[in-house]
Amino acid sequence: MTITLHPRGPFSLSASATFIEGFPGTDTLRRSDALRYAWAVDGDWRIVQATLRQDEEGVHAELGGQPEARLVRLAERDLEQMLCLDVDGTDYAALGKDDRVLGALQQRFPGLRPVLFYTPYEAAAWTIIGSGSA
Repeated sequence: MTITLHPRGPFSLSASATFIEGFPGTDTLRRSDALRYAWAVDGDWRIVQATLRQDEEGVHAELGGQPEARLVRLAERDLEQMLCLDVDGTDYAALGKDDRVLGALQQRFPGLRPVLFYTPYEAAAWTIIGSGSA
């Protein structure tokens, strides 16, 4: 099963992959042309594995196994949220023209959007885990 996500505005899967590589607790494997990602689906907790690729038509997520339709919908929602593709970034590029600092960051990290936790519970857990290491 393949899901295609359509970024609105600049987006780079490669920049996102670089951002999340090495983050503790994130199960990723990146090859030159793809990012393989696994997570527990929010609200369901079954593990989904997706191999992500980007081309001019969008970001394609090939899901492992034969997930049922409900799990596919939840995985699509999670991927959009994790990659910040649920937000229209069309006007973001224009902001860099008026703000020198933002413009420099946009040039340094083209297409980067924040990569988010897949659930609020995961974010809370890493807040607790991280607070003990300071």
